[in-house]
Amino acid sequence: MFEHYSSCENEDDEPLYRSLRETLSEDELSLGFNDFMMDLVFFRLNENIPVDNLETIRSVLRENCFFSPEYVFIKGQIVDDF
Repeated sequence: MFEHYSSCENEDDEPLYRSLRETLSEDELSLGFNDFMMDLVFFRLNENIPVDNLETIRSVLRENCFFSPEYVFIKGQIVDDF
């Protein structure tokens, strides 16, 4: 998750919009990541739900989540399709 966070573009870096890793010190990056992680809530799907089918996962999320998730990991890999 840290790798994903640090590769996001820095919105304060106009007009270049370089990644956070390129524009922040290690301390600033670490503090920003900690703040970012405090806003996240993690859920795990029941083991009986097949995770090989992305459409099944989307269906389960639509039925059970009021807000769509910002990040979805399937078998340890982030899926940017949401």
